[in-house]
This record gives sequence, structure tokens and C-alpha cells, in this order.
Amino acid sequence: IRAVLRLLEARPYLREGPILDLGCGDGDVFQLIFGRRPDAAGVDSGSTRLDDVDGARRSKCYGEVRMEDAAHMSFEHGRFALVFSNSVLEHILPVDPVIQAVERVLRPGGHFLFTTPDPRLYSVEAYSWRRLFQPVGLDWMGRRIVERESIAYQHVSILSAAEWQQK
Repeated sequence: IRAVLRLLEARPYLREGPILDLGCGDGDVFQLIFGRRPDAAGVDSGSTRLDDVDGARRSKCYGEVRMEDAAHMSFEHGRFALVFSNSVLEHILPVDPVIQAVERVLRPGGHFLFTTPDPRLYSVEAYSWRRLFQPVGLDWMGRRIVERESIAYQHVSILSAAEWQQK
């Protein structure tokens, strides 16, 4: 979140609305970053807990909240100046239809600001289980823990910055 806040401080025009929060959940992260925005909309899929979407509605941090698939959003073309998505895209496969939908709802010259884990998150250097097991020849065990954690967190699209730029 600190990186997003630094970016918004350096480029305040990104705060201009209207804003779509893609994968809004309960709206807490959006409200922390953008505050209450009547010009904002939140959208989350049916796979999200209904309590989260209800929480987003109750928080009143958005002018409207919709529960629908990100690849098939019903928002009109070119409605948003900014689409914001915090730690959502890594849970979506295939991700290309979602990016196309974002492009459709963005205004010309609009921006898509999203965060995802870096693939290095699970590297030997960064991931504690792999750091622990690798020196004693048990990196296979560390990789197995990584696989299980990815399944538990439903991480299916962890891409590098270069891979995201190609999309």
C-alpha cells in the first residue's frame, strides 16, 4: 500500500475520478487509499464472500457496488478515469479477458493501477521455507510448501513486471 500511496503522491492526477475498484472485497483498502468517493464504483465476483460485498455497500466508500464477473462487467464503455485493483489479478485465470474488460471501461487516456505479488516472492532468496531447506539439499520441500501455499491463496497468475507489460 505504501508504494501505491507514493505513486499517488507523485502523480495526484491519478486520484481524479471516476474510479473503479476491481475486486473491491469489503472496500477497506480502497477507503484507506482514496477515502469515500461517491464517484467510485466497486465490483467483485460471485466467488467473493457475500459479507465482503455487503460490507463494501455498508461502508459507503463507493457510489455503487456490483457483484459481477470482472471479464464481463456491465459498466458502460469509457466510464472510468482510473481502474484500481489491489492483489486481485493473481487469482484470475485467464487474466487477459479481464484486462480487455478494463480497457473497455477506461476512458481514453485512463489508467489501470494494480498490485500483484512479485514472482520473486517465492524465490529461495525471499521465501523463508526455501531459504531454510535449500542449504541442506531439501529445496524440493520448500518448493512443495510454495505450491501448497499458492493453492491455498489461489494464486494462479503471478507474473513479472515484464510479463504484465506484454499484456
